[in-house]
Amino acid sequence: MIFFILISILIGLLSHFYYVAEKKRNYWKDRNIPHIESPLWGHLLATTFLQEHVTTTLNKLYNHDRAKNQKFVGINIFHKPSILVRDPELVKRILVKDFNYFPRRHTATDLRSDPLAGNNLFFINNNFLWKAIRTKLSPVLTSGKMKQMFYMLDKVGNDLNQVISKRVKNGPSEIPIHVLFRMYNVDAISLVAFATESNCLKDPENSHFLKNAKIAFSSTFINKLSGTCCFFLQELMKLPGMHVFNPVFGKFLSELLYEVTEKRIKSGVIRNDLVDALIKIKSDALNQNDSFITDELLASQAAVFFFAGFETTSATMQLFFYLLAQNPEVQRKVRKEIQQAFEKHGKLTYEFITNEISYTTNAIKETMRLYPITPFIDRECDRFAMLQMRIGIVNVLKSFTVQTTKDTPKNIQFDPTNILLVPDKELNLRFVENP
Repeated sequence: MIFFILISILIGLLSHFYYVAEKKRNYWKDRNIPHIESPLWGHLLATTFLQEHVTTTLNKLYNHDRAKNQKFVGINIFHKPSILVRDPELVKRILVKDFNYFPRRHTATDLRSDPLAGNNLFFINNNFLWKAIRTKLSPVLTSGKMKQMFYMLDKVGNDLNQVISKRVKNGPSEIPIHVLFRMYNVDAISLVAFATESNCLKDPENSHFLKNAKIAFSSTFINKLSGTCCFFLQELMKLPGMHVFNPVFGKFLSELLYEVTEKRIKSGVIRNDLVDALIKIKSDALNQNDSFITDELLASQAAVFFFAGFETTSATMQLFFYLLAQNPEVQRKVRKEIQQAFEKHGKLTYEFITNEISYTTNAIKETMRLYPITPFIDRECDRFAMLQMRIGIVNVLKSFTVQTTKDTPKNIQFDPTNILLVPDKELNLRFVENP
């Protein structure tokens, strides 16, 4: 008897699960929205469990027959109905004009088990906190500040030049550029963001920064799984061992930042770098009694500078040189332009980089177009009456019709596939309930 009761309960639970999953799967179909049919578990199972790269999966969806000629198309990320936007103007609208409707990323991690990641600008889901931190950090990223910090990058560039010169001193030599560019970026970021010389290029065997960076970016299964789940299956980020920032490297960065800031405060030295900005933020917070500004929060912002700039920049540099090797004519033009600029200035300067090597700059931009480091940008709708992925605006459009009024300056053609409805001061709309 107990056996049959347990079986009945199990069947009931499975049936309920199937019913809910099926409703989620048919979310777009039930609302007559252009969509791509998916299995019960959605479109990204292979991506989440590392069988297919997210870029490959999204490209398949983007170029799907059902997506062609559509400005957007409905997809399913596991149990979450989502929209893949294909129209550049619509992308611009979401990210710029109507940013207030889409302020948050869908990306998330567990704040308790991974505070270093959960407190930085890329993962903060608290709109007030995000705006406050962004406002305080923005002055660090102005062109004027970049110019002031350029001498640090110039120093690291000279170190790189010396390393390469030694390798080719006795003739042509194979150089593992992926290793070299990684070390260059560790040196650059540690100097600019943490006011610390990591000496990766000069002494890689004894560089603590490089050793910890290798731990942070090691290609372990758990690191890859965590990196994928924080974008698509955030519920799993609460499991033990799941993290965006490796705890060992996180501890290293936090302790390093604390040590550097304490020395900077005692010495009174001003370098106009990230450390100075964080010290000012902390000082202002104490004066204004902003209790949300903590040492952990500031460490998170410093950490994201490293994580956002390390692999992305080194990969772009590798791909740029790869494309130059494939295209000798482009390589010759790049070399000629840089040589002419050097002859004019005699050394590398900020103006040299920003104003006088436009062909090289365009070549780098083309590299990033062909091989974008960020394969997608995610946004979550935060308000009613815009691109609503949950029940809401879609139901409004099913229950009401849109008609013109005497004040409407032009005729409206209602498109049943268009679920954008934005109030416009020059376009007066009124809802008329269906008979």
